[in-house]
Amino acid sequence: MSTGTVGRRAGAGRALLGPAVVALLVLPVVVLDPDSPWGYGTALGVEALAALVLGVAAARTRTDARTVWWLLFATIGLTVLGDAIYDWQLYGIGEAPFPGWADPVYFASYVTEVAALLVLVRSRHPHRDWAQWLDSAIIAAPLAAVVGVFVLLPLVQAGSWDPATVVSLLYPLLDIVVLTGLIRMLVGGGSLNRSLTLVTVSVSVTLLADLLYNGLAAEGLVEEMPGWMNALFTSGIVLMALASVTRDAADVRRPAHDSGRIISPPRAVALGLGTMALPVLIALGVRGDVDSGVRLLAAASILVNALVVWRAVLLLGIVVEQKAELARVARTDALTGLPNRRSWDFELARAVAAAESSGSRLTVAVIDLDGFKAFNDEHGHPAGDVLLETCAHRWRDVLPGVAYLARYGGDEFTLLVPELGLDVVRDSLETVRRSTPLPVTVSAGYAVHRSGDTGEQTLADADAALYVAKARGRDRVVLLDDIVQTAAADS
Repeated sequence: MSTGTVGRRAGAGRALLGPAVVALLVLPVVVLDPDSPWGYGTALGVEALAALVLGVAAARTRTDARTVWWLLFATIGLTVLGDAIYDWQLYGIGEAPFPGWADPVYFASYVTEVAALLVLVRSRHPHRDWAQWLDSAIIAAPLAAVVGVFVLLPLVQAGSWDPATVVSLLYPLLDIVVLTGLIRMLVGGGSLNRSLTLVTVSVSVTLLADLLYNGLAAEGLVEEMPGWMNALFTSGIVLMALASVTRDAADVRRPAHDSGRIISPPRAVALGLGTMALPVLIALGVRGDVDSGVRLLAAASILVNALVVWRAVLLLGIVVEQKAELARVARTDALTGLPNRRSWDFELARAVAAAESSGSRLTVAVIDLDGFKAFNDEHGHPAGDVLLETCAHRWRDVLPGVAYLARYGGDEFTLLVPELGLDVVRDSLETVRRSTPLPVTVSAGYAVHRSGDTGEQTLADADAALYVAKARGRDRVVLLDDIVQTAAADS
């Protein structure tokens, strides 16, 4: 079995370890009766263990991410404390736990959770962007409306404003606040590392469980917490603990590299669903109203929203294409069509990093036209431009496929050749020299990247070899190592 196969299997095993841990911890919560001592004791024990893990991870964090993890630890710790007070009040002293002493503790956990999300938003997206807030509102509004229709409205229509009703209203309202904060963090763009992904899933699972319970309770469909719903709450807490111990937990506050003001496809889909949700809900709500035109108006509203979303997607496609074209133009030399100096600098750094990581060979060459100034003076600059363009096209056609040719500036070109041997590189440069259109010739110097050197140092070595090629009469290819060996033999 190859080393790569073993590494892939080990990586797959590590990827499955987290879900396995969550499943093993949460499975007893599903199986056991939540009203039995073993049931609520197991759930509380698992949650307390997860809170302990999260607290230790927060204390060991040495980056500015510590603030986030302490706030999330406070959130989980307060939730576990609230569960313990709830269980003690219900099973220990036999009192009605709702509303009860646990509710202020639960409310405090919302405060720390929202604070953690705000810190993540400010850290990952430090530049204030009202468009992102607007998009967040568009996505969150339909979700808030659903909560309002199926959770808040039944409670309000009950007509009773006793403490139990007020507390029941506060929970879904706070859930909406948390949901908005989570959406804002995601809408800002940028990829999520493993730790932030687990945080997102944890908050989403907890919100789902809370809203399901509140919705079923408001409709009178559930009185006691079923085991599967209790397991959802416990899963959310365990996932948060797992997020705190992943390898990239210390980087959760790293600024996100988003696409600027260009809306990503997932964000466009979310906005489309947001604009469509409310008309669909209205249409469903009036589906029995056959004696009026309300249903027709709702259907027309859905159609108009769908057309607007479609038009926006088409416009977005045009903007993305134009951005890609502008980026290509910014990276390309307008005369020769080759990568320009900016692209070369980026590709050189990338190639050096790849060579250092894999231990493979990397060769850098500098190619310079001989007597180009005299050619320009004699034939004029337009002819000089045609010559540069011709050279670029001919050289690109004869070089190996892995080679990276760029125009460095003026009549100077640079070349990256990864992995290939020195004999192949020399033959390729000799082919470049022979394919150069007369009456001009070229000189080339090349050098092999040495481990530990920067790309600029290797480029300077190739430039030194070019200088020797010029000094020896031009129209030749010189390797830096040959110069060094010759100098050592002469001494």
